[in-house]
Amino acid sequence: MTIGKGGNTMTELGNYKLFIFDVDKTICTNIEDMKPYEDALKLAHELKKRGKKIAVLTNIGRKSRRYIYRKMLEIGFPVELDAVFTASSVTAAYVKEQKPNARCFIISESGLIEDASDYELEMILDGDADYVLVGTDRDMTYEQMNYATQLLLKGAKLVCVSGSALFTGKYLGKDQQFLGEMAITKALEFATGVKSVVIGKPYKEMFEQILHELNFKPEETVMIGDNAQTDIAGGNSVGMLTILVRRTGGPSATIYGLNTDAKPDIEVDNLEKIIDML
Repeated sequence: MTIGKGGNTMTELGNYKLFIFDVDKTICTNIEDMKPYEDALKLAHELKKRGKKIAVLTNIGRKSRRYIYRKMLEIGFPVELDAVFTASSVTAAYVKEQKPNARCFIISESGLIEDASDYELEMILDGDADYVLVGTDRDMTYEQMNYATQLLLKGAKLVCVSGSALFTGKYLGKDQQFLGEMAITKALEFATGVKSVVIGKPYKEMFEQILHELNFKPEETVMIGDNAQTDIAGGNSVGMLTILVRRTGGPSATIYGLNTDAKPDIEVDNLEKIIDML
């Protein structure tokens, strides 16, 4: 089978070198209760057998890349730590590349803090900062928001980690929707006039950073996901081949105000069908 991307030369799917998998509803049911999909495991092991590079990408910033890596090992998904990417780990890499000695004030749960530590970012609780990094924090205080505001007014740059306006999750025994990072970021933007950089799907900065770290080109990369508005639109934004797998349950996050190209190159209801296309 031959496929193409835009005006590019038609290419055999088996000739692509890097395959990026979304996590929630692509590899497993959800981040809190990781029950794997057998078709995803079969495809990943077949790709591994054929010598392909496999990466994992999740828009979730409240869990670190090491947490996701451990969970991948538990369910038998064949991926190395250097190819596991979360919104928080990509943010940390982005800031490190922009300014290696950056001072950062962080609003987030543990994921972003752990990833920032892995990338040796300086995390501050007082004094001036170069960056304010905003992730999900369901214990966030007014004092934190006000301090972030003061830093932004003094010239700090604002980075939103992931970009969800709302997300579905479980916290303190409650399964419900929660305010996402973008909702917090928009409040800071409104108060200060500072515009944020967003690191997350479907924003192209997320995908460009991953390609840079793994040293692959978009035209040799495949993005596989269940959400057209995040996974597919993000892959399309940088010229990757995109595969949409139709799972039940729908998207788990609401992305703020984007008009994107969310049409996949290939659409399947079971990832085992991709094996026959290789």
